Amino acid sequence: MTGKLTVDNINVKCVRAYYDKNSKTLIEETENMLYYRTQTFYCKVSIEIPSCVADRDWSIGLVQACNYMYLENVRAAGSSYWEFSPVEGAGDSS
Repeated sequence: MTGKLTVDNINVKCVRAYYDKNSKTLIEETENMLYYRTQTFYCKVSIEIPSCVADRDWSIGLVQACNYMYLENVRAAGSSYWEFSPVEGAGDSS
């Protein structure tokens, strides 16, 4: 193995995803707008990288995403729907 870090060299040891139990979902409605804020979400990941790249400083980040979302707003006069399709990642094949 060379000193180059690639996706194949990263070992994900564990993933812990959870909501902050001290936060809550907030919904505020006005005549023209619906404001929706979800609970605070955390994700902790433990990874292992090869020792041949350990002599460098690394910043590794996570991207929060979902593969499907469906929203429905029901009102007295009817309802409206929003559906968001999955976003393809850089490694996804078409």
